[in-house]
Amino acid sequence: MKNILSIFPTSVLWSADISDVFTPTTISAIVAVPSGIFISFFIAHLTHKTEVTDIILGLLVCGQDAVSDYLLIGDWYFKEDYW
Repeated sequence: MKNILSIFPTSVLWSADISDVFTPTTISAIVAVPSGIFISFFIAHLTHKTEVTDIILGLLVCGQDAVSDYLLIGDWYFKEDYW
């Protein structure tokens, strides 16, 4: 059996405490984002413009993807965790 060379010198173990995940910022986002979606959908329903909800959902999905990619790349850069 051959040894496989890896780009990682040792195994990577991650640890996160619950207080690292649920910060005031993340709790605010957990409350604000669904509330904003509900309000925008409610307004679209009242004005009978429900096709706008497709645009809102697309904007949220693409926006979330762009923001998470931006934060992830920045985190990799500052930790110097790139190849």
